[in-house]
Amino acid sequence: MNEWEWVKLFFPVICQGLFIAVTYTLAIRQFRMARASNFLERFLSSDITKARIVVDQLCEKPVDDMVKSLRDVGRSRETQELQLSQVRLFANFFQELGIAYRHGLVHPTYTEEIFDFLVMSYWDKLQPWIQDYRKQKKDDTLYSKWGDLAVAFRHKRNHK
Repeated sequence: MNEWEWVKLFFPVICQGLFIAVTYTLAIRQFRMARASNFLERFLSSDITKARIVVDQLCEKPVDDMVKSLRDVGRSRETQELQLSQVRLFANFFQELGIAYRHGLVHPTYTEEIFDFLVMSYWDKLQPWIQDYRKQKKDDTLYSKWGDLAVAFRHKRNHK
């Protein structure tokens, strides 16, 4: 067999391989874009919006008051639990986003452009509560993926 016969033989195989690789790459990219869009849709949902209102109201208070108000201090247990569940829902959203980002399940650039300010801002605002909550639960890893995401976004922003 001469060189051209080998080329004729393997050219279709090489083209198929390239086609499969390009198709796979585009499919993964589309999956990541869709996942990032799903996170945006969830962030704009009524549940997260209600939770964000509660968090924003808490963040307007001085730091000590914010932390105290999430504990059972002179308020009904039901009110305190409702408020705490809203804050945990909000924090869990960013924790899940951090996990998805870490494992490449969301498109990184799209996610950064949509969520970078929110991730960093709310991470900074809720730090006192997160530290207190970690102490209460005796678990220093609570919301650590959210924290990792905030650090990654801040690093990228500072190195542009």
